[in-house]
Amino acid sequence: MHVPSAHGMFSDCAQLAYADVSRLTTSGSTDFGEMFYECSSLRQVNFGRFDTSAATIMSLML
Repeated sequence: MHVPSAHGMFSDCAQLAYADVSRLTTSGSTDFGEMFYECSSLRQVNFGRFDTSAATIMSLML
């Protein structure tokens, strides 16, 4: 699945402990800001082939 922007994708998911984003196609995506913001239970993320090479915004990503 192509993701043009990941901004706030999982924000405020307080019960999220694990996220697998390895299958997301993020090439060309520029905004990853607040992607996991306020995910207080998050302990592990599988980024796999996660491409942030075009990123211009990554503030508060984790």
